[in-house]
Amino acid sequence: MIRNKMIKIFTILFLCLYFSPAIIWAEDSKSAIPPLQKLPALTSDFETIRSENYVYVDKTAFIEKILDFPEPSFFLLTRPRRFGKSVFLEMLSHFFSADKHLFNDTYIAKRKPEDWTKYPIINLDFIYGKSIRSSADIKDYENDLEETLCGIGADYGLDCSSSNSIDKLIKNLSTKYGQRVVILIDEYDSIFRTVNVKDGDLFNEFKKVAGQFYQKMKQSGEDIKLVYITGISRLALSFFEIGLSQSTVTDLTFHKDFSSAIGFTLDEINLNYWPYLQRWASHYGVNVSNIAEELTRWYDGYRFSLQDSETRVFNTLAVICSFKELKIRNYWAESSKIEAIIERFTLSKQNVDEFYYYSIKAEDAKRLYEDEFSSHVQMPVLLYNSGYLTIRKYNEKSDTIILSYPNKEIENKFVEKLFDSPFKPSYGHAMNTSIRESDMESFIDFLNKAAFRKYDLSTVIPETNEIEVTKHIMDAVINNKLGAVYAMKIMNGQTKGDAGIHLQNEDTSEVFPADVALIIEVKFRQSAITAIHQLFECAVKDPAAFRQTINKFLKKDVPTYSHLLAMNVGQRTGEYPEIQEWIAVPYRDGRIFMNEIQGKVNSGDELKNVEDGWCQKMKSWSSEKREFEKQVVVRNDVSHFRQSTRKYDY
Repeated sequence: MIRNKMIKIFTILFLCLYFSPAIIWAEDSKSAIPPLQKLPALTSDFETIRSENYVYVDKTAFIEKILDFPEPSFFLLTRPRRFGKSVFLEMLSHFFSADKHLFNDTYIAKRKPEDWTKYPIINLDFIYGKSIRSSADIKDYENDLEETLCGIGADYGLDCSSSNSIDKLIKNLSTKYGQRVVILIDEYDSIFRTVNVKDGDLFNEFKKVAGQFYQKMKQSGEDIKLVYITGISRLALSFFEIGLSQSTVTDLTFHKDFSSAIGFTLDEINLNYWPYLQRWASHYGVNVSNIAEELTRWYDGYRFSLQDSETRVFNTLAVICSFKELKIRNYWAESSKIEAIIERFTLSKQNVDEFYYYSIKAEDAKRLYEDEFSSHVQMPVLLYNSGYLTIRKYNEKSDTIILSYPNKEIENKFVEKLFDSPFKPSYGHAMNTSIRESDMESFIDFLNKAAFRKYDLSTVIPETNEIEVTKHIMDAVINNKLGAVYAMKIMNGQTKGDAGIHLQNEDTSEVFPADVALIIEVKFRQSAITAIHQLFECAVKDPAAFRQTINKFLKKDVPTYSHLLAMNVGQRTGEYPEIQEWIAVPYRDGRIFMNEIQGKVNSGDELKNVEDGWCQKMKSWSSEKREFEKQVVVRNDVSHFRQSTRKYDY
């Protein structure tokens, strides 16, 4: 009996030991990196991507949005190079060819079988490999275009005499197949870069040829289902003057429903490239969130809609290349063609630092121009179309767009291309403009860069203290020519702000008065709420002395547009300091405008009763209620606050 029990025990132990490695492996495999799909190459087409197991970010929902427009539909959508415009166009081509097998497991696959209709399609790519320098070159171009149209007709069984012009091809395709025609035009503006725009007669001759092409296309409207035109520049050209009118074409470039049609969103990267994020993180022994943060900082930030302020997209090329190499570097910027832009930039005599925060009217950004290098095209608009600037914010009331560099890659490469020597950028213009736009969040962002980070972000500042970080901030103001900076000693001698800044008089408009001031209180590893309390106490306990002090350092007794700015600078070991919390309250003509407060603090809970707590305290400082009401404009909520995402151990 005992012998049998011993045999059973040893048998169980043997089985456990034998199979335990398999059990352990199975548990570990739950966190293992799943099999990787292939990464698209730069030349990958839609059919290859879908049929050969490449990673595909599903953009088919936008097909449905396009179909919602009335027919015939003429669309224009412009985006910078290497964002995925051509693959999007190929997706449309295969959809209207009813290649349903290429759309398995996509959004559009839910359509009923009867909704998959095959249409005759004219695919045109206007990238032209020859330069146009004479009338003979224009004639060669016309012959090449005719040959291309004949080739498309031949694919559908038409002879060349029936397809050697766009109107003939459209009419005969529609007649033969009993369906209206889909026309897809890629790089519509590329051909105009081959023309010598400085030769006015030649350029006008070529415009006439282009105009006739689009005029014939427009006249065939009853046989057209859809025309989708894509490119980089927003050119008016003669096809709008002679052929298509701006009222005929639906411009999707700034349309809020198409803001993420081209490029990747962060959600799309997380969904489709998650195994690559895991592989990258595993390779360097870091968290996936660390990789995502770096990708965002370097390649995200492009905003293409005025109304949709939330949607920002990554550059497609940069993301794919970084996953291939498991490295962060300038992929898109190195592949872009910016020589002509740089030549134009140097002629514009504008400073590179202006484009950290540049204000233009929205109508200028939307305008269609004769040619992309016309003297009428503002430099910021050219940079926006080319992908070097993006929409940072939009003021609907004034119809004003603030443009800025979208991400670290562009900031790096653009500055590098413009300056042969190492360049440390100035943020003075950007900080000045953001204050005058009452965009204190942007101001803090630029001040962080100017005070605590060199251009390449490679410098680590040693462990520091309140005196040192205050000096960094004051030096940043001086070095970036933001304005004059002063040590703020309140005249009663009892309290102080750490620094006062008088902004340079760049704007004398009625909207932004000539005299603008910031009164700053800096804390190191202490709450910004503590800092703002200190400034409030100065302003309320002895308002005359506080105001007199401001007027003294402005050197004139005039109404001022000022901010009380409290900030908490945090620092982790081995990292540069950073303004982690901040609170900004407008202070004008001796009054504190609590109803316009902005800020970002660590503890959201503290903000629930922040107004009551501050106001009660200020009432106790004020001599009587009537004086308090003169000094403080109360708000009803604290919605301008954002809770900080990064915590520091104090």
